[in-house]
Amino acid sequence: LKKDVKFQVISFGNRENLMFKNGPRKASFSNKTYAYRWIITRVAYQPETLPSKAIMDSMFNRDIGQIIIISDGQISRKEPCPFKSTNYSIDKCASEFNKERANQDLGNNQLIDNRVTIDAVSIGENYCNTFSNQNNWMGKIAKQNGGRCSVLR
Repeated sequence: LKKDVKFQVISFGNRENLMFKNGPRKASFSNKTYAYRWIITRVAYQPETLPSKAIMDSMFNRDIGQIIIISDGQISRKEPCPFKSTNYSIDKCASEFNKERANQDLGNNQLIDNRVTIDAVSIGENYCNTFSNQNNWMGKIAKQNGGRCSVLR
């Protein structure tokens, strides 16, 4: 991350925890060091994988330009989408929201592309496989939102 980019780290499972309680911060050396320490001290096991709220809350924040999802689990149960239709899956919810952020009017015939890129790292199991009809949530959300998904075994 470049030092002028703002970032946030969110741990999610059956609950979510924000590293910076008051919102994203610039990627200074000290903030990146703090993030590294914060990540390695998180409890890895949580009984569920419920990412929708954390992902969409991050997308609603205008300071966020990229989300990197790191997970070792399949989504535990269907969660409502807080944008447009509650029937959307998280990948559809995020991509529909991103479509609206694509060409925002600043006035004076100026448009800005304010989409959020979503990348993903699947730990252990391959949740990146977009050719599969199931267990592929990370691959789908990354592909539909300009990102990449990688498997770390």
